Amino acid sequence: MMIEISSGVFRLNTPHTTYMFRVADSGHLEHLYFGNALGAVGDLEAYLSCSDLRLPTVVNDSDAFPRLYPTLLPLEFSSFGKGDLRECAFRGELGENGNTVFDFRYEGYSLERETDAWSPELPHARKNGAETLSVCLLDRPTGVRIRLLYTVYPDSDVILRQSLVENGSGETLTVRALASLQLDLEDAGFEALSFDGAWIRERQVHRTPLTGGTFSVQSTAGVSSAEHNPLFLLESGQECYLTNLLWSGDHREAAEVSPYGMLRLVTGLNPDSFSFRLKVGDRFASPEAVLLYSTGGENAASQQMHDFICRYISPPFWAERDRPILLNSWEGMGFDLSEENLSRQADAACKLGIELFVIDDGWFRSGMCARGDMGTWEPDPKKFPHGLRPVTEHIHSLGMLAGIWIEPEMISPDTALFREHPELMVRCPGREPSPGRDQYLLDMTQKKAVDIIYEKLERLIGENGFDYVKWDMNRYLADDWSPDMYIPEFRYRWTLGYYRLLQRLTARFPKVLIEGCSSGGSRFDLGALCYENQIWGSDNTDATSRVSIFSGTSYGYPPCCFGAHVSRIPNGITGRVYDYETAFHVNAFGAFGYELDVTKLSDEEKEMFRRQIEFYKTYRSIFQRGRFTRVREDNTVIWTAASEDGKTVLALYLEKRAPLSRASVRRLRVPDCRTDRLYRITARQQRVSDPAMTERRGGGHLSEEFSLTAPGALLQGRGTAIMPVFQGTDYKEHTAYFGDYSSRMFIIEEL
Repeated sequence: MMIEISSGVFRLNTPHTTYMFRVADSGHLEHLYFGNALGAVGDLEAYLSCSDLRLPTVVNDSDAFPRLYPTLLPLEFSSFGKGDLRECAFRGELGENGNTVFDFRYEGYSLERETDAWSPELPHARKNGAETLSVCLLDRPTGVRIRLLYTVYPDSDVILRQSLVENGSGETLTVRALASLQLDLEDAGFEALSFDGAWIRERQVHRTPLTGGTFSVQSTAGVSSAEHNPLFLLESGQECYLTNLLWSGDHREAAEVSPYGMLRLVTGLNPDSFSFRLKVGDRFASPEAVLLYSTGGENAASQQMHDFICRYISPPFWAERDRPILLNSWEGMGFDLSEENLSRQADAACKLGIELFVIDDGWFRSGMCARGDMGTWEPDPKKFPHGLRPVTEHIHSLGMLAGIWIEPEMISPDTALFREHPELMVRCPGREPSPGRDQYLLDMTQKKAVDIIYEKLERLIGENGFDYVKWDMNRYLADDWSPDMYIPEFRYRWTLGYYRLLQRLTARFPKVLIEGCSSGGSRFDLGALCYENQIWGSDNTDATSRVSIFSGTSYGYPPCCFGAHVSRIPNGITGRVYDYETAFHVNAFGAFGYELDVTKLSDEEKEMFRRQIEFYKTYRSIFQRGRFTRVREDNTVIWTAASEDGKTVLALYLEKRAPLSRASVRRLRVPDCRTDRLYRITARQQRVSDPAMTERRGGGHLSEEFSLTAPGALLQGRGTAIMPVFQGTDYKEHTAYFGDYSSRMFIIEEL
């Protein structure tokens, strides 16, 4: 059974883990255990964390429980004002005098099937075959209730968590904080992994030892942000706890180590930029959160999360389908768009084997810059006198899919939309609104705004037959204000407006592939992925930068949802020069495409790209949905992706800086191989860009041939030796040329 309840003890069973808590004598929910799957439970005393002692300064629960100290008790849910000094899951103010004291104790439980109906405006993971436990807690003096939802799946170790507050009092309740989950553990020398950065350097891995006090990350940008992703891990040795939020707005994750040997993790809406008023009888739901435990370390936790997203979060039509190889017009054409120019690009792309052509920014603008026209969403009649339909018809006639770029949450003053509805721009009365990239925010809290934009986009997609939409958002929130609203609710309601628009469009066009974007990866989260099958990883398309961006992203998100393109070299962001083959090898671990002017490629480059595309199509399902492993990430980077049956593994071997005069051989380690099997390892032949090596090969342009067999035990352990690398002397036929950021792709096949 996935959910077992006996004598006040609740036990949640996943395929490999057990989560257990009980109703304590005081009525609090006491956390008992979260770890490897248990058989028999045994005596509950074996799980208790709170010792029987007396402490000065800290307060006990009551005269009835003089040895119960709330700040020492591992709890499932906590509130402020009754002696628990740690980060709390709930803060509120009740009535005119602002009562802040709440103490939630067990009232009852139920097993639920349709919990999504309690918060239909929020994104939800699908519940196919799952069971949900609802535990009700009551603050008896006020009548305020908390419902804790735990959803367990038969084929995943992920436990879905959510909190709901119901105002059963006779006064208005202001919710100041409501965590989606709280997890209390005994301190075991944990390290926190957060994923932080900024534009063009998103989701960099940061490791912070947790000693005493609170470590937290948060977004106050109005979106999940490039600065701090809601993905959060706790790690101690091979033990790993992973959490994430199905939410695209402000969030906060906090891990506190108490002076008494306890660690508390909370994640949810950011209380610094949120509060919500509940009238008598009203209810409020937190976003859903995912939680999982693994003793296989970071990679095992990541792989479980990847699988869960593909099964239960990613929109179903494209969830198990191969994502098409695309060409995006932006870096190759910029704003210089016309029916003729786009048709030439599509013709050239088709000859390379590209499957989807995307018309990026510039199709609706009256000028050649980023100013103005936001909210128009109609083609510029000077560029497209016949509209976009002839362009999409031409793309479809080539056997390709057609895509379009939009930024629907923005508005510009010099547009018909603003002139007709100036009240739909976000701005505080008496203040000048703050632009971002010369753009202003559309008030997505207003139903009228969502309705107007939906009608424009429904017509744009439907009349032109678009198969793909790139959904951008190039600025953060500011000037929080909307008429007739309690303003601390603005950001929460603005995010709900974004979801409402997505819900309507995905219901109308369930087969359209949506790729999210927010100045690159500033809204890369599970909430967005409930509607968008993939998200643009970063505006930084430099392959050398993408290594760390993709690596950090892979801790919590699968390769199939990471938009990854080969772009022009030198790179338009960094100016770096590197190899097109390395760009392909890095970006192949994702939803792959190109972003350059394909009409200006040399014959040699065309042949190189055709070979890349042919290779990617052969192994696409493994690259996108295979079991991904970060094997090594220092100066040498080794990534692998294994087929579902484990018989084929693709391995990237990349060196950031070429080591000089290195006597030791390079080794390729492949953890996914079975120790009792024999494997053939073959290197993909690639274009060699070094003129000296081309000359030594007698004018050839392909890399050395490499193939050998090795046992799985060697590959899984020490690793197999791979080809020697040329270092200025003693060139041989099988010698490889490795400069800075050189790479090889290996195919490992079971014999």
